[in-house]
Amino acid sequence: MTDEEFLATQVAAEYLAKELTDKSTEQWALWLRNNRNSSRPAVYRVPTRQIGRGAFYRPNDLASFIEFEKKRRLGTVKLSAKAAEALEAFGIGEPGSTAQGRRWVGASANLITDASGVSVQTIINEPLMVFKMTPEQALELGRELIEVAQAAQDINRPQQPNFEKYEQVLNTAQALVMRRKSK
Repeated sequence: MTDEEFLATQVAAEYLAKELTDKSTEQWALWLRNNRNSSRPAVYRVPTRQIGRGAFYRPNDLASFIEFEKKRRLGTVKLSAKAAEALEAFGIGEPGSTAQGRRWVGASANLITDASGVSVQTIINEPLMVFKMTPEQALELGRELIEVAQAAQDINRPQQPNFEKYEQVLNTAQALVMRRKSK
């Protein structure tokens, strides 16, 4: 294969299935289609060339992805600090987590006192994290949680949801993120 040669999606999927045997040709073809969709998050975006209505791949680009994927699976890929922080925050790669975040395990809130007065301590169970907040910060967080929980209930009701009070922040194949419009 030369660098000027391009592979159709099906041929590229066959190549990936041969090199990365954990997925079938059909699964790799679907992965390639999802990967070229810019509205979907991707850890590694394989470059494509649109020719007519088809998507085509350079063999060198696929080889680079295969090398990256093998290193990622072995845990030898060096991530930037921000990328590692994001993966940790969302729990990506951990059981029960999705690209939208960790599975909720629970939390608790307590009053604590020190020389500066009374504060609110919030303990998140999984992963274990402890926060100290002023009463004002705790009230603001509480208001925000109530507001988005009520919005989720409104939207999830069987009748036609009323989106008039909310603006769309992000809309992808995996998630729709909305927030209450500013007054």
